[in-house]
Amino acid sequence: MLTGVAITLITVLQSSPEDMNKELRDDSHTEPLKAGPTSTRRYFRPRWLLLMLPYFALCFPQLYARNTPVVFGFPFFYWYQFLWVVLTSLLLGIYYRLTRRPD
Repeated sequence: MLTGVAITLITVLQSSPEDMNKELRDDSHTEPLKAGPTSTRRYFRPRWLLLMLPYFALCFPQLYARNTPVVFGFPFFYWYQFLWVVLTSLLLGIYYRLTRRPD
């Protein structure tokens, strides 16, 4: 749901006012809209786990809210979160490479 809204918002923001007026005046697409998703099957792609990993790793602070072990004087609570900042960047880079279309 949110993805569709984001795509629509990006499309609207990228279109010029002339394009929007042209779309409003264009009556060539008068067929009724169909309700429901365009595809009847949804596939689970394992690469989506790359996006979920950082969320679930940081979602429950009671699991990592402790002082030990200490690394370079920083308690576990702080360096664990900072480690996930770096790991998330790496995971997003991997996900990008897996999902980009060949040019």
